[in-house]
Amino acid sequence: MNMKLFLSTAGMIIFLAACNNDANVSPDDENTGGELSVVVTGAATYSGSGDNTVVFNGSDIKSFNLTTGELIFSNLTFEQLRSRTENGTLTFYLDDKELFKSASVGYDTLFILSGEVINDLVFILRGDLNERLYLMDGFPGLDWVENFGVSEADAAKQREANTQKRKAEWDLFIEYLEDAGKVIEQPSPGNPGNSIPSDSLVIR
Repeated sequence: MNMKLFLSTAGMIIFLAACNNDANVSPDDENTGGELSVVVTGAATYSGSGDNTVVFNGSDIKSFNLTTGELIFSNLTFEQLRSRTENGTLTFYLDDKELFKSASVGYDTLFILSGEVINDLVFILRGDLNERLYLMDGFPGLDWVENFGVSEADAAKQREANTQKRKAEWDLFIEYLEDAGKVIEQPSPGNPGNSIPSDSLVIR
């Protein structure tokens, strides 16, 4: 009789332990949030420890505006971000998965004089717009590229192709920010309006 009681009790303990393990595993299996980190390579002015340095994390981002492409940071100033990233390459990671790479460019007189048109992902540091920061699919706006000798139609086609190429990664990036409550879809207060390039990144 004692042996039956012992076996019954042992069986119940094993069953409860298995249920508990399932409860612990399931949330992790379903969790797609991860941790966002952004690493810089080749930034000429960065005074930190050199290449492959994490310059900001998802926790530093206050909001991302789907309408304008504007990123607002809560823990880092414009000058800190400029000194850490300008003229470098940013690589965005979600945990260990690389999402995409972005050039990091300061918009100023030298940039304008260079006549450079970027038809790929770019992190723009706009000191001319009250120190605003944007993650965009190209720069300057399509309505300006012909001033630099580039066909508007060709630029638009290339930008759209590059955006679609990264669609799966963009979905992960936006899902991460949405889960953290950091995505907004309307222009932010004080939006400088027409001063923002007309092709500001719109993912959806």
